[in-house]
Amino acid sequence: ADNLKASFGTGSDFQILHNGSQTALNNLVGNVIFRNYADDADIDIMSDDGSGGTTTYFRADGSTGEALLYHYGTEKFKTTSTGATVTGTLVSDVISIADGSSTQDRLTIGTNNDFFIYHDNQTVIANVNGSGPIKIQAKFGEQSIVANQDAGVELYYNHAKVFETTSTGVTIE
Repeated sequence: ADNLKASFGTGSDFQILHNGSQTALNNLVGNVIFRNYADDADIDIMSDDGSGGTTTYFRADGSTGEALLYHYGTEKFKTTSTGATVTGTLVSDVISIADGSSTQDRLTIGTNNDFFIYHDNQTVIANVNGSGPIKIQAKFGEQSIVANQDAGVELYYNHAKVFETTSTGVTIE
């Protein structure tokens, strides 16, 4: 029947309510703990999938130790033994990476982490573990600085090269 409440504990401090349109679990003291003792089993939180069915929105994976977040059933965030994996676009007000005193504290980009940036308390270091140059563009598509591996550095003004270092010195255009 609707509008009934089941109460548990001294003082009825845990309640289950249903009013015909929603169900509520109310805990009035302490923590709420969900515990699954089944070996290698998960805890899933599921809800409407927007199409009349249900889908998983959160999973605590008992076999891998991962915590997974889903958007309409599609995995978007997963914790791992070494950190976390985001699938899709990450939007943040601020991203903070540790001090950089070791090269492990760095921002890496690319399929093989072939570009990285880090800070060593005094200097910002950008490095390419590949064959291409590092290009800095003040305006998209317009070069400002090009640092070529094992070669010169080029400076541009309004997308025109005006200065270049060479093996014998510099060239001013």
